[in-house]
Amino acid sequence: MGRITQRTIESIQERLPISAVVSKTVQLKRAGREWKGLSPRTREKTASLYVNDQKGMAFDFSAGVMSNIFDWVMEFEGLAFPDAVERLAAEAGVEVTREGLARETRESQQAREEAFAAMECAQRFFEDQLFRYTPAHDYLRARGITGRTARDFGIGWAPPPGKCLINHLCDEGFSPATILQCGLAKQDDGKIRPFFAGRITFPIRNRQGRVIAFGARSIEGSLPKYINSPQTPLFDKGSAIFHLDQARRAIARSGHAILLEGYFDVAAVCQAGIENVCATMGTALSVEQLHKLWRVCPHIVACYDGDAAGSRAADKALETALPWLAADRRFSVARLPAGFDPDDLVRTSGLAAFQAVTRSAEHPTDSLWRVLRAENPGADPATIAALETGAKSRLAVVSDETMRRAMLDSLRDRIRGLRTGKTGSGAISIARRAVAAIPAREAALVLAAVLHPAYVEHELEAFATAEVRAPLCQQLRDLVVGRVSDGEPIDVESVARDVAVLRSALPDPEPSFVARVDLGGFREALQMQAAQSARRRLSSLPMASAIA
Repeated sequence: MGRITQRTIESIQERLPISAVVSKTVQLKRAGREWKGLSPRTREKTASLYVNDQKGMAFDFSAGVMSNIFDWVMEFEGLAFPDAVERLAAEAGVEVTREGLARETRESQQAREEAFAAMECAQRFFEDQLFRYTPAHDYLRARGITGRTARDFGIGWAPPPGKCLINHLCDEGFSPATILQCGLAKQDDGKIRPFFAGRITFPIRNRQGRVIAFGARSIEGSLPKYINSPQTPLFDKGSAIFHLDQARRAIARSGHAILLEGYFDVAAVCQAGIENVCATMGTALSVEQLHKLWRVCPHIVACYDGDAAGSRAADKALETALPWLAADRRFSVARLPAGFDPDDLVRTSGLAAFQAVTRSAEHPTDSLWRVLRAENPGADPATIAALETGAKSRLAVVSDETMRRAMLDSLRDRIRGLRTGKTGSGAISIARRAVAAIPAREAALVLAAVLHPAYVEHELEAFATAEVRAPLCQQLRDLVVGRVSDGEPIDVESVARDVAVLRSALPDPEPSFVARVDLGGFREALQMQAAQSARRRLSSLPMASAIA
């Protein structure tokens, strides 16, 4: 029988915290970021056994023994290593895979290293192509992504269908078999074609920072909008977490990870100044990803898009996390305003608005209460009974008894409060109040300039120096000024989401110079904006300065 693969061992360690295993032998108590208990090896009255889930180790200072999860089970359950792995794999829900003969093992390791090298070569190629293709560069600029952020994230461009990537990799010495194996190409009608074509690319890296896959977005309307690398020997999308390799220190330092849905969300939020962000690449949150994050920090804040799909994804993520919740494994849901994703919120309303949303994230009991009340509105006896039954049913999966009891008590308090009209719900939408409104005149001026660039040609200096305060308006104003100054057209489709946001800030009916070409109306609005800015600056001066 072949040797158990290293991947199986790592998957068990990532999914199963060592404290959950040690606690079956020793009664543990929380001690800061660790757990402590009495040594099972010596007779002692003062706890000297410390268990650290982040390190995956148990330290027994009285006996001078250090154990990982497998050492512990082998010692205290009397199992051989293969049996210990099988036992823990069953508990963690991991499939045990085995290597072949030693020769096959060496060959598979060589093939794995060859695949890593091919992925790094492809990454350098994509990065080089980005600044050779103007529409891709312009798309990033329209999304507010700076050159520095593009470099930090390794953002690239996969050229349209053709063999340039495949030819490049072959010229670098990689075989077609390797290119296919690592998901950079696919076979179509007997021909090898690139897997990514005509898309912005984001490298997905493992814990060691090595490229294992790519995520990619179309910029010209082709569907699907986003695609990921296929499953490969390097990449398992159920366990990989985008940006975790770079965010790990910030997550550990802050004590919580902010979990987003997409690449651009992570890039925009990180660029704004929040570094403890990562993403599941648009796929459902898995148990393995949860534990991978919990090993770094005790608290995960899921912040998905503010639409129906995002709400369903957040509820599904909470359902996945619920059985594992404990004092050191917390999970909250940050609700964005309807129609916004993290990228939109940061660009339109600034960093403070996003921080307000994540700080007001729902505790799981808030989320469960919201779901229960949606299913059982009213306050009659039958409804109260249904709420009680529903609360017990949903919390039955929480394995940590202390957490389960605390959450049930909280829900029961709210159920009792229905009789007095005091539900204690924490579901007030602070997120909505956090979104700074875009002034209507700013929105109208910038939107008109995007839709009718001729305005800017006639009033370039006045528009370029006009004071606009909303971040989204500043960003689009600079984009329009740059394009007009260079004599290049504005791709309205590439900023369609931003256009929709600005339209939502306009009065009804919208100003005439937005709906149609009206240079006089645009000039008048510019003058009014300048006058308002002057009054605002004057009112901010000290009284003495104003008199002088």
